[in-house]
Amino acid sequence: MDEKAERGRKSKMRRFAQDISLRAKLLVGIVGIVLLLGLTIILFVKNTLSQRLHGELEKRGVSIARNMALGSTNFILTERTADLQMLINDFMESEADVEYAFVQNVQGEILAHTFQGGFPVGLQEANTLGPGKSHAMQRLLTEKGTVLDIAAPVLKGEAGVVRLGVSGWPIQRSINNIVGYVLGIITVILLSGAGISIVFARRLTDPLYELVETARAVGRGDLAQKVNIKTSDEIGTLGSVFNQMTESLSRMLVSKEALELEREKLLLLYENNPDSVVVLDTGRRIVYCNKRTEEVAGVPLSKLKGGTCFENVIGRDKQCDDCKLDEVISEKRPAMRVKHEVTVSGKENWLHQLWYPIVDSKGNVDSVVEIARDITEQKHAEEQLQSTEKTLQTIINSMPYGVIIIGRDKKVQSVNRAALVLMGYESEEQVVGITCHNTLCPAEEGNCPIIDLKGSIDRSERILITKDGRRIPILKSVVPVELDGKDVLLEAVIDISERKQAEEQIRILAYYDNLTGLPNRTFFKEILNRTLVRARRRQEISALLIIDIDNFKRINDTLGHTVGDHLLKATAEKLSTCIRKTDSVARLDEDQTTEVVSRLGGDEFVVLLSELVNAQDAVIVAQRMLNDLSRPIMVGEREVFLSASIGISLCPSDGEDVDTLLKNADAAMSHAKSRGSNSYQFYEESMNAAALKRLTLESELRRAMEHDEFLVYYQPKLDVPTRKIIGMEALVRWQHPDRGLISPADFIPLAEETGLIVPIGEWVLRTACTQNEAWQDAGFEPLSVSVNLSSRQFEQQNLTGAVAAALHDTGLAAQYLELEITESMLMRDPEETIMILQALENKGIRISIDDFGTGYSSLSYLNRFPLDYLKVDRAFVMNITTNPDDAAITTAIVAMAHSLKLKVIAEGVETEEQLAFLRELGCDEVQGYLFSRPLPAEEFAELLARQGLRPMK
Repeated sequence: MDEKAERGRKSKMRRFAQDISLRAKLLVGIVGIVLLLGLTIILFVKNTLSQRLHGELEKRGVSIARNMALGSTNFILTERTADLQMLINDFMESEADVEYAFVQNVQGEILAHTFQGGFPVGLQEANTLGPGKSHAMQRLLTEKGTVLDIAAPVLKGEAGVVRLGVSGWPIQRSINNIVGYVLGIITVILLSGAGISIVFARRLTDPLYELVETARAVGRGDLAQKVNIKTSDEIGTLGSVFNQMTESLSRMLVSKEALELEREKLLLLYENNPDSVVVLDTGRRIVYCNKRTEEVAGVPLSKLKGGTCFENVIGRDKQCDDCKLDEVISEKRPAMRVKHEVTVSGKENWLHQLWYPIVDSKGNVDSVVEIARDITEQKHAEEQLQSTEKTLQTIINSMPYGVIIIGRDKKVQSVNRAALVLMGYESEEQVVGITCHNTLCPAEEGNCPIIDLKGSIDRSERILITKDGRRIPILKSVVPVELDGKDVLLEAVIDISERKQAEEQIRILAYYDNLTGLPNRTFFKEILNRTLVRARRRQEISALLIIDIDNFKRINDTLGHTVGDHLLKATAEKLSTCIRKTDSVARLDEDQTTEVVSRLGGDEFVVLLSELVNAQDAVIVAQRMLNDLSRPIMVGEREVFLSASIGISLCPSDGEDVDTLLKNADAAMSHAKSRGSNSYQFYEESMNAAALKRLTLESELRRAMEHDEFLVYYQPKLDVPTRKIIGMEALVRWQHPDRGLISPADFIPLAEETGLIVPIGEWVLRTACTQNEAWQDAGFEPLSVSVNLSSRQFEQQNLTGAVAAALHDTGLAAQYLELEITESMLMRDPEETIMILQALENKGIRISIDDFGTGYSSLSYLNRFPLDYLKVDRAFVMNITTNPDDAAITTAIVAMAHSLKLKVIAEGVETEEQLAFLRELGCDEVQGYLFSRPLPAEEFAELLARQGLRPMK
């Protein structure tokens, strides 16, 4: 059995050798010899290098181990394991091929090692060093490959052993590189040998191949082919004989070629036909089919030919029910059909099929030609179009805005659901056929887009009339389109009612004051401008009245912004009702309005009076306003009294444009306010000079901060029983470079208004603290200095921090600082004020109320404020001996303060009679011109020295 198998194997090998071409045999022989030689060289080089390099590796490993053992001796004997660890770590860093290292003493304990995850189990016993040996080596298999484990004794084994593992991978990598280099050389030699063998084989076999190719061509019927072999050897003789044979065959087949030519023409027509062409015999078997048939059917040509059309194409065992072949064969005339067909390959096609009968000379049908055109893409396009139309209709019906199609006859043809809802109809049938201008653009037929629109988009806002007669503002976009071959208009209709309402609300916000509902400054200037144009045309007199509520800021700060807003609305109502009965509050569409009340902002109002006979008409209205505003306004259970200052400018005498009239009326109002509350004033030319003076003063005030023009003066406070100076008040003064010393009454209100009072106040605070500390350092008896806080300073978010910073920077103790705040500042936000004052008191700073009795303090809150002093205003002290009311108020203030355990300071004391009265009341401290005017720091120091407050050396 085995012999038989062996004979079979040898037989196959012989057949394989016989089947290989001559060219291939030459090539295989040469390549085999070179390949065998190359493999022998590679094996020799690899073995030789491996032996030598591994020997060098062992020598190097032993050297490293001995060096490490030598360096470890001292550390092992002195038990310095940390230094030993550093030693082996340094060896590991300097020797790249050392995988691990460890040191153990004679008892076998591991003193140091380089394993990160702990010492491996079993490694310690893997390589033992016998007694008297200089080293021991053993190859170990680790996770990283084979390593050479070397053990070297420390101090001949009496101190311990050093073990290290050296990787052989670098050596193996070098061997592989050299082998690769040798292999490259052998490859080049192999390729060169193959090239030489190919050239040699081609020279030997090319004539034979040419003879073979020519024979194949002749076998395919190409008898014109000749063998072109020019050699005179046996191959040349064979070529000559072959050419003679083909010439004989060519003469024999000339007649047959003529017949085949017509057949080739017909086949060429069939093969290049873009449609499927199939020739069927009368038994429905496929005789011929072109390449396009394979593409249409999805079945290879080899499987189509020879079988029936229903078997090989659609995979059925009988003909189709609607097959036309029987009809074509029997009636001998063409037939046609369109059919959806699934072929045997699973491909689906839509085919347009034509059948033509081929009739022989006897009148019988010999065969049938079927031409089938693939119309699948056309059918899919039709289906896609239908699907798109359905989807588009769904989208249109789902749109939130109306879509309406209108014909050129101006009648509605179609609408979507949103359009029906917008128009108030239940179904499309109710809308189709109605004339569009009856619902979409009533009373605008003359501007109908159906008439004017030609190829462009018309977008406009119009009014839609609903079924129940409601008028809805809409935004309509109209574009001409073609549907089903007819020109129509496609309208998109959007309900813009909410947008119109929002625009109206925006218009109101833009032109009317949100608090009072009066026209704002912007709208008022528009009205005023229209009125002035009309007044110039008619030569009429108009008046502009600016009304400013007196002391409104103090009322707003004291009673709160809610009360302030209530008072502003009440003022607007009074101003609107006190002008003539025919007067009205302006609206945007009231071009003929002649009297207008407007709020300019804050507590400022303006009234426009037109068609006046003379200036006295404006006086009547102004006086009526002052009278009405002076009547009390109820705020909860409290009556609040208001007064106002009114400035009047006349057109055309005081100006003929909006800005000039407003500016002049404002100047007149400021002049009226300076003359006292509850008055009016006509504009005079000199008032602009006063306004310019104020503007100049503001500019110079800003410059004064930069140029250090402010000074601090000090007025002494005296103890009433002893008349001894016990403190002083710091007062700011402005030393103007040109106008000299300017009174605080002239610039403090302006500083408050512009906000400059904040940096000025902070400068005064720091200067006063610095000066007080300097006096104490100079040996003067420690005194308290009081500094006034403005309302702007008190509103600072970090007031406590700013005061603490001033004390820290100047070094003044907090007990020698007193802060004075006004009564109105206390009541602006009582709860917030309590927190601020408590924070200041916690730092040791004393608090006093300045100008007490002029505000609106609540006694319930006054008891809760952490205060130290009440300061009686100079307005009460000035007439304390002559006016019983002022005396009674002062008496009450002193009594109340003492009942609250507060001290009382009276300011503005100028006579001995006033001092005696205050002493009798029990007033604690006084200050005023009776004792000293405010003095510069140098003069105040002299005053202290004269009073004996400076200790004697």
